[in-house]
Amino acid sequence: GFMGVVVPPSAAAVANGGLAGDAALGAPAVKKRKLREAQEVCWDFVKKGTCPRGDDCQWTHDVDRNDFEIGPPIKKQKSGSGVKGRTDEDRAQAKEEYAKWREERLDIGQDPSCVDVQSNDWWYAQVCLCCLAELDLALFEGHKKSQKHAAKYKDLGGLRLKPGVVRVDPYLQAPYGTPDMDTFIQASGFLGNKVLSLGEQDYSFSLGIANTQNQVSQKVQLVATSYLAAHDPNEPEVHIRDDGMRAKYSRKSLPGMDGALQKNINAIEALGGTVLHSVDATDLTGTLLNQTKEGPFDVIVFPFPRASLRRGVDPMNPRLLRNFFRSVAESMLLAPGGSIALLLLRTQFPDWDTAGVAFESGFVLQRHCPLPEGFYQSREMSGKTWTPKEAEVYVFAKT
Repeated sequence: GFMGVVVPPSAAAVANGGLAGDAALGAPAVKKRKLREAQEVCWDFVKKGTCPRGDDCQWTHDVDRNDFEIGPPIKKQKSGSGVKGRTDEDRAQAKEEYAKWREERLDIGQDPSCVDVQSNDWWYAQVCLCCLAELDLALFEGHKKSQKHAAKYKDLGGLRLKPGVVRVDPYLQAPYGTPDMDTFIQASGFLGNKVLSLGEQDYSFSLGIANTQNQVSQKVQLVATSYLAAHDPNEPEVHIRDDGMRAKYSRKSLPGMDGALQKNINAIEALGGTVLHSVDATDLTGTLLNQTKEGPFDVIVFPFPRASLRRGVDPMNPRLLRNFFRSVAESMLLAPGGSIALLLLRTQFPDWDTAGVAFESGFVLQRHCPLPEGFYQSREMSGKTWTPKEAEVYVFAKT
């Protein structure tokens, strides 16, 4: 049989006589295969008896449909908090913002014959600006060929980029290199320059900068900042695992991180660095310039920016980068010839449309190189440690 079960001739003869014979001789029932485990089989053919792909189907039709278990799937017991990451109101507000992005970048009714329906020009910051659907770059490659996308494009009368708007290549061209500490420090531009660091958690990244500057020149030129307020011992420290809770997780103050926070802050200040809190990278004019007169800066560095702990596609992350680049440009905090350094996972660079949102504010990628192990301790907003895999520093300069 299909399952490779050998049936003795005597059992086969009795089996032909009916179910009573099977039970009498105790012949084992042939176990049906679970369809989801049959990767070589056409699931459409097994479920429906027909396949829309016909002879062009890449999966086999040469099977007995009765050999497969195709009943309704057993629902798994729900685990976790049961809290959904977003409400319908959240989604509606997001679509309103995406519609504004479309209005900024595209002219409607400019391609009635739908010649450019599958152009990458319509993807921006993890959103298809034609459909206002949330998609990373890989998903968009399939989405742009779909009937739903084609129908929406036709309804809009086609699209064109507005004059002056450019859809830059989101992909990286150079391969991932070999992590090297000297190369990383040289590429980042920390030595001999005045540095502003943003989005700190335990301040270990800024301490790495301060130590590097001190070792080379005994002169530390650093303003280290966090988005969260100074540590409040009354705010509980919770490490979130459940995805529903991760999506909604927030803090007001920095977690103490078992003493690591204060230890690192003390070390930075002892070396001559400045430590500040409650600095919003998307509003540097309103949250930094009211706290310090230091600046402009030769390097503004933002290690692993993140809008939330939500996993998967989340256009709020590209939006964070978009508003960060705009804030740098508007605040005039970057010195002439200065650079912006972003630390990201290599996969995040294209998926978050980093090159695109940077270019909008007049910044282009100059160089990038891997982040070596040992420069600092990466942490989530909750204070939980994590280890970046294939992370790089991306250095941008004004065009």
